[in-house]
Amino acid sequence: MNINTKDEIGNKYGRLTVVEWYPEPRPGAYFKCLCDCGKEVIVRGQNLRIGGTKSCGCYKSDVKRTAGKKRIGELNYGWKGGKIKLARGYVGIKKIGHPLANNNGYVPEHRLVMEQKIGRPLLPNETVHHKNGIKDDNREDNLELWTNDHGYGSRIEDKINYALEIIKMYAPYYSITDTRK
Repeated sequence: MNINTKDEIGNKYGRLTVVEWYPEPRPGAYFKCLCDCGKEVIVRGQNLRIGGTKSCGCYKSDVKRTAGKKRIGELNYGWKGGKIKLARGYVGIKKIGHPLANNNGYVPEHRLVMEQKIGRPLLPNETVHHKNGIKDDNREDNLELWTNDHGYGSRIEDKINYALEIIKMYAPYYSITDTRK
């Protein structure tokens, strides 16, 4: 590999994923890429980085096929990768069909990050809190899972009933062991 060639292997550009460096006798770095449709194509590295080549040609075909129709997702000329700024400063990710998606198909990113972290969907009474207060800082270590359920008063019987409700709600997701000695 040429010492001046930027290591692009594994990077994704549009529908293309760089698979390996391709030795080309002409100047410039060339890479073998795998398109999302399954075809392989050789592309100059500069064309990948500036967005000149987005696919093996299937993207252009898809755009032509949708001429005169409403272009949704990556076929839309204004596509920005599926991320937008939602109301109140949160980041939204396009996830059409997700139970938490709004009418436009966007889900708050912090909720998706927390679902991935805990390995299950969030329950309706759960919220995700940003520790540092910055609503677009969705690093895993900046997020905390909170519940907005509270107890039913201060009588012992009420607290025990509430604790049993919590155990029933969360038991399927956690291994509960008896810690009494």
